Amino acid sequence: MLFFLKLIARLPDSALYFLANILAWILRIVIRYRRTEVEKNIFRAFPEKSALERLVIEKGFYLHIADVAVEILMLSRMSPGQLLKRVEISGLEHLSACVEQKQSMLLLSAHQGNWEWMLTALSVSLPCPLDALYRPLHNAKMEHFFLATRARFGASLIPAEKAARAILKQRKEVRAFGIIGDQNPRRKDDKYWVRFMGIETPVAVGAERIAKLTGYPVFYVATERVARGKYRLVITVLAQAPYAGEGEISQRYMSVVEVQVRNQPESWMWSHHRWRYQREACPQSSLVK
Repeated sequence: MLFFLKLIARLPDSALYFLANILAWILRIVIRYRRTEVEKNIFRAFPEKSALERLVIEKGFYLHIADVAVEILMLSRMSPGQLLKRVEISGLEHLSACVEQKQSMLLLSAHQGNWEWMLTALSVSLPCPLDALYRPLHNAKMEHFFLATRARFGASLIPAEKAARAILKQRKEVRAFGIIGDQNPRRKDDKYWVRFMGIETPVAVGAERIAKLTGYPVFYVATERVARGKYRLVITVLAQAPYAGEGEISQRYMSVVEVQVRNQPESWMWSHHRWRYQREACPQSSLVK
């Protein structure tokens, strides 16, 4: 499989995007990849939209994830210069100011746009090392492919369950730590409950706990799709110490994600089991906002 993927990656971009068109159709019509979940999530998030408007979002989503798939293949053969011609970044001055003050930082983002290009573009543009938290894949060979692709651009990967210890261990160094935390936390995990897309939604506590433990400033990195194969990253301040209030950072984070989702709904991962369970289903692992 890896050999086949690397072979396909050598195709010109135009051919890969043509394959993405076919893949989107296969995922939605033939395989029906999580289609019931996608339809349900879009309906819950946009009950005010018409059936036709929600269908447009659904079709756009499948084309989007097909594009992300082929763009990950492109990434395996891109140079840093080629990548930065496709990914514009604004707001880097916020992070440069932190580095000048010898201050590490947390970068929060979402599964919006192409998060793989976002991570790698940041890793070659930041004035300090970037460590990204991730959840290991079940397929060891595919995980090796993703880790190798990301590491080729300078990013280091930290398994999420080891994040707090790894970050504290490097407190004397100036580093940026990237977290994409908009997925559904596991039922047994501690979580905050916030309002997201008008729905009571659980959010993993990791990012907020790390921010309060370290006092690091928190930034949000929005990934906007400008055109096919072109993205814009916008870095803004999300929160700064001193932090107060349980769930404060988590609510701000998901509120910013919501604005982004509403602006480009087809570019968010609707196939996530985002609202799989409610607060009553896991009261003992829930933290009140």
